[in-house]
Amino acid sequence: MNNILLLFFALPVAITILSIIAETLIHSPIKIAGITFSILLIITFTIADENFLIFTILYTILSYIVAWITNQWINNQNDDNCLNQLIQTTNAENLLNVNNQNNTNNPISQLNNIQSQNIGCGCRRR
Repeated sequence: MNNILLLFFALPVAITILSIIAETLIHSPIKIAGITFSILLIITFTIADENFLIFTILYTILSYIVAWITNQWINNQNDDNCLNQLIQTTNAENLLNVNNQNNTNNPISQLNNIQSQNIGCGCRRR
């Protein structure tokens, strides 16, 4: 492979874009890096020469880093949504507690107090 633009520009950009897309579908940076490594290893020994093996290792590392950053970014967005839901739930609970201080003998208000103690957004870590 004597084409320098292909090695230093086109392939890294393509691997970056494909790693981002694959991470949004698979949600596992190590699997993305493994897939990238296996494809590039096949290309190394079928089309290219053994010198491309160094680029295969570098592109695999690039793929893992891009997939990991994408994974962190996606989890950060989910955590922000979870935090907003938690704040809204807490604000609703505070409003409910203020209203229930006036009506402590009401059975419906007691049921609402029990239900409002279950705070959480239902988000899960991937």
